[in-house]
Amino acid sequence: MRKIRVSVIAIGFMFAALSLIFFPPVVQAQDVIKIGALFPVSGYYARMGQDALAGVEVARFLKNEKGGLFGKKIEFVTGDAVDAKAAQTEAEKMITMEKVKLIIGSYATVMAMPASAVAEQNGVIYWETGSVVDKLTQRGFKYLFRCLPTIGKPGYVDIPIRFFADYAPKLGIKVTDLRVAICSENSGAGRQICESTKKFAEQYGMKIVAYELYDQSIKDLGPVILKLKAAKPDALLLQAFINDAILFTRQSKEYDFNVKMFSGVGSGHNMQDFVNAVGNAADGIVTGGWPSFNTNPAYAKGMKEFLDGHQRRYGKPVQSAHTVGSYNGAWILFNDVLPRAGSLDPEAVRKAALATNIPAGGTPIGWGAKFAENGDIVGAQLFMNQWQGGKLYTAWPEAAVYPGVKIILPYPTWADRAKKK
Repeated sequence: MRKIRVSVIAIGFMFAALSLIFFPPVVQAQDVIKIGALFPVSGYYARMGQDALAGVEVARFLKNEKGGLFGKKIEFVTGDAVDAKAAQTEAEKMITMEKVKLIIGSYATVMAMPASAVAEQNGVIYWETGSVVDKLTQRGFKYLFRCLPTIGKPGYVDIPIRFFADYAPKLGIKVTDLRVAICSENSGAGRQICESTKKFAEQYGMKIVAYELYDQSIKDLGPVILKLKAAKPDALLLQAFINDAILFTRQSKEYDFNVKMFSGVGSGHNMQDFVNAVGNAADGIVTGGWPSFNTNPAYAKGMKEFLDGHQRRYGKPVQSAHTVGSYNGAWILFNDVLPRAGSLDPEAVRKAALATNIPAGGTPIGWGAKFAENGDIVGAQLFMNQWQGGKLYTAWPEAAVYPGVKIILPYPTWADRAKKK
């Protein structure tokens, strides 16, 4: 009996071996296109990073519904870029262990710098949808592409200044008489935003009456607000993340700090979390950045598909304009660049990206798309949005304004808000 059992076992192994030869198992990796998705989903930048990741996920979700890429479904290999070190480590892991040939990320420059350096060293495409600091694409990298304007060039921080210039006369103020205060958290991006804002404001002849930086982790903005109040500005431009944006608004009320025009330019004022925290104190704040979800559909022809896709994928409305921006960058990659590249081969992708020529109005948010040799997108400019009644509406350019929306100006004083209660 023992010999028979051994024989049966041997025969079983033989059939198993033959079945592997003639009927190989379906290997999931052969049926998917693996792409790295590197965003901060925990830690200090988690809230914004999660929103940015949601944008590229919706692009993946919708593309897979239409058959994916090269007849295969797109699968993300995700990594948590909680800080610079983690971004570097996660990028290395994606490339060496998961064998990805393309990484999309990463929301913040502090993560994008080391992660893109790892990608470049390994000949892997790095597709950036969030970092705005100029130096990212000034390193001579071959495989780095960025899908949004940069701080130091027209199209980013000059947009709030252009908005101020357009609307100051409607408030009875000459542009050259407009008193502007500039304030920011003191990250590398924050400092560069302030310097560039000052440069553009001076080009318009505006008067810079205050220039204040504060630590990102600040718990009391009272002293900063008092300095700004003493300068008596007509307009304020504030670069802030979500926590300091909320704190600034609450303490501005406490110190009765009023301006006629108030523009945010960072992530904080673009998020639903902001208005949820401060309520109608947000009404009238304009903010530069990605377009709001309430954009004229004749201008942003792909917005409806994005919003519907987000609702089906997550079962809830979009929470941040950063989701819109990341989606737009991923859409360009999935629907234009990679289909023309024909594969994830980095040389083919680079060649296809440099040949991109999407006309104005051709992307979901209404942009066109071309890339310079250094990987920066060419000719794109951000939007101005305004909070009204708990919703964010696109306020500039005029062609993108939702039908029937009227801009609130001047920014209501705290006394005026109290009267309306």
